[in-house]
Amino acid sequence: YQAALSGLRVLDAGCGTGEFSSFYRANGFEVCGLDISPDAVAHCDSLDTGVFVVGLVSEAAEHFQGPFDIIHCFDVLYHLTEDEEWQSALGAFVALSHSKTLWMLTEFTVGEDTASAPHITKRSFEKHEAELARHGRHIDLEMPLYWFYSAFPRLARRFPSWIVAAERFGPCSRLWMSERVSLWVVTADT
Repeated sequence: YQAALSGLRVLDAGCGTGEFSSFYRANGFEVCGLDISPDAVAHCDSLDTGVFVVGLVSEAAEHFQGPFDIIHCFDVLYHLTEDEEWQSALGAFVALSHSKTLWMLTEFTVGEDTASAPHITKRSFEKHEAELARHGRHIDLEMPLYWFYSAFPRLARRFPSWIVAAERFGPCSRLWMSERVSLWVVTADT
């Protein structure tokens, strides 16, 4: 599979210390990343896995030229507390995408919008769907993450592979998890 991935471009939006960037690079991807932390970007630069810049996710299109084959944005979007910045980030992703670009996002979703802490805004699933539709995108796959880890920390430490396996039963999870962080694969409408 590495030959098929070689040369594909990935944007790691909110790259942090480069764990995901390193994975992508090791698997043949051309990696670009950005983060608001100069220290995180300096660390990523030291890994020599790609091109990294200090910047806001909502300004990604000002730093990089698309298109990218994958836009990877984990544990970032719910930290964009202002709706305008969140909408700008999704708009930047559109500007850096082609018709087959996969967006791999994690997002905190709830029944209705809430701000549980000054640095977190939890948006409703419906609000996400509407904003993605405005950009000609939709959620193809949703897989809940972290919930079991949070709900059963002792069990998670003792049997981590069981917890990961259990979390894969995601399609029915919306019925019993009203608040969750999910991995979404977002694609263009066809």
